[in-house]
Amino acid sequence: MRAASGVDAMLKANDYPQRTLFTRIKPAAANHMITEEMAA
Repeated sequence: MRAASGVDAMLKANDYPQRTLFTRIKPAAANHMITEEMAA
């Protein structure tokens, strides 16, 4: 669970303000903020 909260905090800090972590994952992967493996 710590890894998920870390990714969530990183995405929020990098202007991915969508409501949930799930809704931030695909745009972040598309913009190469996280890897495709992290998004899976």
